[in-house]
Amino acid sequence: MKTGELDATLMCDPYASKAEYEKCGCILHTFLQLPSGEEGVCCVLSMRKGFADEHPELARKMILAHSLAIQLAYTRPPACGRDFCGRL
Repeated sequence: MKTGELDATLMCDPYASKAEYEKCGCILHTFLQLPSGEEGVCCVLSMRKGFADEHPELARKMILAHSLAIQLAYTRPPACGRDFCGRL
């Protein structure tokens, strides 16, 4: 992201925090409610501000796709695992 070659990425920490610290990315969502009711960190979706400004609809679609993927992982873990492993 720092070089401008990536417009968006999905990553876990510490990489997302480093991108934000280096002012080349921004963390869009950092926590969610776990099935236990507690808040916890799952995944990080980040993108260059310029990308979000230039392609707001695509940015919204990426956030929606990420949210739906997380929802699938929590609500249908066996199916999600089979699908992921089948694509490797």
